[in-house]
Amino acid sequence: MTGTSGLMAGKRGLIFGVANNRSIAWGIAKA
Repeated sequence: MTGTSGLMAGKRGLIFGVANNRSIAWGIAKA
């Protein structure tokens, strides 16, 4: 159970990181 929740947290963190990097890139491109 701990491993599964850790995997979910890792996936969520990865997806959030990708989205965050994309929004940062958007801000740089728009600036």
